[in-house]
Amino acid sequence: MTILEGRIDLVQPDRAIWNERLDPDLSPDRVRDAETIVGIINHTTGYGVGLRRLDQRHGEDARTIDGAYARRMASILTYKATFMIGRTGLLFQFAPLKYRTHHTGGGKQKRLAAYRADVCDDIPEHEQWWHLRYPYPPGVLDLPVWAPLPNGKRSPNTRSVGIDWLAPRPGESYTVEQYATGARLIAFLCDGLNIPADPLHVNDHSAVHPIDRSRNGKPWDFDSRFDWPGLWRRIRHEIKGWQEMIDKQGPWGPE
Repeated sequence: MTILEGRIDLVQPDRAIWNERLDPDLSPDRVRDAETIVGIINHTTGYGVGLRRLDQRHGEDARTIDGAYARRMASILTYKATFMIGRTGLLFQFAPLKYRTHHTGGGKQKRLAAYRADVCDDIPEHEQWWHLRYPYPPGVLDLPVWAPLPNGKRSPNTRSVGIDWLAPRPGESYTVEQYATGARLIAFLCDGLNIPADPLHVNDHSAVHPIDRSRNGKPWDFDSRFDWPGLWRRIRHEIKGWQEMIDKQGPWGPE
């Protein structure tokens, strides 16, 4: 079995939640090959009504909240990534990697084309945060996940693996357990799919679509509560660990 099929080893057996009969994301027209995937896009689930109710109902029982929200995402929400990382670090998988999931919008490309270093003066001041955060590449549409497909269309959903991070409560931050799981998952995906482990290829929804994912001149998917520098330190540590494992037993473990 390849990395594209079935449940990856980082996901516990009962944390893979999908149903090929019910989930339209698992239709044959969404199948892709490994060479098509060139990036990883991280998302916040957002702190909406559904998550707020779960917090109120289950209080400090974070593990139950993780599972309940994952089941809600799997059964109700159309827009979801391939994975979700709960606050306790539990990792849920909603589809095999060979399927494209609907987690990042592909619209407004004409406006996104204006996000370029050489025309930065034409961008409204409240939208210029992107170039302060990402001085490279020249523009948003130059990010690898926006690279045209063979049919000429651009589709970040097809080009990437999406990871949802369960949002913290107001006034709180993402957890150490989430960062630990996220680093392991990202390192695993970068190695297995030959994705370079750098901010061009591993980023967040606000970086890929700053028009839809910024508010009042600031990104919100992720916002400032997300510790990117800390996550990158963990990813680099995990990549070293993965490489040591691969040298000993091969990329997919013992035969």
